[in-house]
Amino acid sequence: MSEDSLPEELIHDILAYCILVSSQIFLDPANSRAFFHRDGAPPSPLAGKQLLLVSQRWRRIGAPLLYTSLWLSRAFHTLSVVDLFKSRPSLAEHVVDLRLDGGFIPQLLDLVSLASNIRNVHLSWNLDALDDTTTLRKVLLCLRPHTLYLGHQRSIEVRRQSDTLSTQVDSLIAGEWSSLRYVHLAYWYQLTAGTARALQGAPSLEAICIHCEDLENWSWSRDLLAFFDNPSLHAIYTRSTFSPDFTRKNLLEHGVRKAVVDRLSFVRHAIEWGEFDEPVFDL
Repeated sequence: MSEDSLPEELIHDILAYCILVSSQIFLDPANSRAFFHRDGAPPSPLAGKQLLLVSQRWRRIGAPLLYTSLWLSRAFHTLSVVDLFKSRPSLAEHVVDLRLDGGFIPQLLDLVSLASNIRNVHLSWNLDALDDTTTLRKVLLCLRPHTLYLGHQRSIEVRRQSDTLSTQVDSLIAGEWSSLRYVHLAYWYQLTAGTARALQGAPSLEAICIHCEDLENWSWSRDLLAFFDNPSLHAIYTRSTFSPDFTRKNLLEHGVRKAVVDRLSFVRHAIEWGEFDEPVFDL
C-alpha cells in the first residue's frame, strides 16, 4: 500500500501516536528539552517535526498536533510562533499546553490572545536583558489555567522584578484563576508564605503535587503548610520514595491537623516519568 492510499484518519492516528504527549510529562519541570530527545523518550512535539516531512499531506494533517503542546524559552522562538499563528490562526486554537520559560517579549501577548484554548500552563523564568516583565504580567492576566506547573522563579540579577511577578502569581492563584484545579510544585521549589496562603485560598483547587523532601526544606513552618487547609483540596501527589502512610504520619507529627490529613488522599508519584501508584489526577 502506497502512502497516497492511506486514509487521512489513519495518518492522523499515526501522527498523534508519534507526536502527542501528556500534559503531565510535557509540563513537568523535571523534564528538560534534552529529555525529549534522548533514546527511549516519550513522544512529543519537540521530537516529532521530522515526521511532517514525509509529504505535504502529512504536514497538513500533522501540523495542528505539533502545536497542542507549545514550549517557549527564547525571544526568537516567540516571534516565529506569533508570525505563524497570525498567518494560520487555526493552529493557535490547538494549543492546550503552554510551557513558558522565557521569550517574554511584547509579541507574547499576541500569541496568548490568539491561543484561546490554553488549559495547562508551566511557568518559570530565568529573566535576561530581552525579557519584558511588564508583558509577562499582562500575559498572566490573560491566562485561565486549569492546571499550573511552577518551576524556577528567581533571578539574582533582577530580584525585584522576579518578586513582583511571584506576588502577582500568588494573587491570581487566590482569585482570578478561578478554574485552577491542580498545582505542581517543582523539586526544590522555594515556597513562600504568600504562595502557601494563595494555595490555601484558591477557590477550586483539588490537588497539589509536591516533593516530600521539600517539606523538610521548608522547615515545617506553619505558614508554609497553610495550603493543606484549603477545604476544596482532596489529593496530594507526593514525588518521593516515601509511602502514603509515611507521609501522613510525618504531617501529623509536624502539626497538620488530623482532620485535614484524614480528608486528603495521598498518591505516591514514582521516580520515573509519568508513572503513579494510583491513577493520576484527571487534568
